[in-house]
Amino acid sequence: MTDTPRRIALLGSGADATAIERVADALRPLAEVTILDHPRELGPGPELAIALAPDASIVEAARALALPVWTWVYGEPGESPREAHRAGRRFLVVRLVEMGPGPEDPIAVLREGAFKAHPLGPGYTLRRVWPAVATWPARVLEEGRPVPPLRTLPSLPPADGARGLADLLAAARQLLHHLSVEATQEEWQIGILKRPPSSFLASPTLADACWLPPRPGGGFRADPFGIATTAGRFVFCEDCPPGTDSAGLAVIQLDDTGRPVAEFPVETGVVGHLSWPFVFFYGNDLWMLPEHSAGGHTLLLRCRRFPDRFEPAELLLADFPAVDPVLFATDGMFWLFATDRRDEDVTKLHLFSAPKPFGPWRPHPGNPVVCDLRAARPAGPLFWARGGLFRPAQDCASGYGAAITLCRIDRLDGTGFGQTPIVRVVPPASLPDGAHTLAPLGPDWSLVDAKRHRLQPGAAARRLVRRLRG
Repeated sequence: MTDTPRRIALLGSGADATAIERVADALRPLAEVTILDHPRELGPGPELAIALAPDASIVEAARALALPVWTWVYGEPGESPREAHRAGRRFLVVRLVEMGPGPEDPIAVLREGAFKAHPLGPGYTLRRVWPAVATWPARVLEEGRPVPPLRTLPSLPPADGARGLADLLAAARQLLHHLSVEATQEEWQIGILKRPPSSFLASPTLADACWLPPRPGGGFRADPFGIATTAGRFVFCEDCPPGTDSAGLAVIQLDDTGRPVAEFPVETGVVGHLSWPFVFFYGNDLWMLPEHSAGGHTLLLRCRRFPDRFEPAELLLADFPAVDPVLFATDGMFWLFATDRRDEDVTKLHLFSAPKPFGPWRPHPGNPVVCDLRAARPAGPLFWARGGLFRPAQDCASGYGAAITLCRIDRLDGTGFGQTPIVRVVPPASLPDGAHTLAPLGPDWSLVDAKRHRLQPGAAARRLVRRLRG
């Protein structure tokens, strides 16, 4: 196969016509696409065959013409999607693979992601994720086939069997789990480690963290970001009072030992829920890029009185409600990483670029650049280490903010993005239910957060009322 095939045969026998057209629409600007109903229609001419499912007859027909086949596979080798659902898996792995023209050729993974499983079973999950994964062949053609491949598979996942009583029981267990999560209250705490974020590549543990006292009067504090000045170290954080899911911001001043010596509410002039106070210096000013996704946009704040007064300065993205936004500057370009509140905000990472932090911001043509709830949503600022660039991401496979994945950035430019998960940072035994932020506090300290869950039936009622109100 040439590096960029120009003639592609798309086979989807028995598949929904809309599903086939999604794939074809993404490919047509890049190649000549012929849609075939049956493998026997496959003849000389195409340089690549793409099948919506790994049908043996399609693979056989393609190999007779020495054609590679790209296809989607669901689940893991040895475990079908239905078996994963019955076993209580809360996510489904989807891969685009290449099956070479020879029977001994490896099954090469070209692109992969993990998506939140639907409680009612894999069929519902696949219908929800197909719009995202249908564009993968076009993305691979645009960005280039990964060489070597991301990985190879020893075998394909087995096909799903028929639905039965076990599926109904699995759905019931998944729904009960969902209800139990709705009835719990998260209690986050902020921790300090006297080592930089880069140290987590070799020592991915929170066992040596010193935890700040819980929020006075109850509730919790999370999403810590810090700066070090001549006046001391300052920790900006989400500040959530008890009995509510709506938070504001606070700042905590630390002495040289890391002990809190003062704390203040942060005034912003912004109405509604605020969290994730990503602070950074630019020019002579201190800026903050918080999460204000409930407002439906992405807003940049400027510090007017250090450390507790900020005000709106720039509307960065008027129609994109960024979740956990992170800025990073390199080679004269600014990059904004965030997920979208409206569309699977733990699964799909979006990327934007601009010449300055104020914009104008341009969406990456590959958005969403990552579709994987194990390593999409940001978990803190990017950092350089070991001669490379690393990005903390949230691992939400077993639940929101369950752990932190440190990903090596393999590509970051105007046409492509690639990352490789390297290390997973898990929460400590004292706060066992999650960890989802890793940020520097000066050049030699780190900030983290971790949580425990407490059963609180009133939490479910509050969340239901909030959703009904929109």
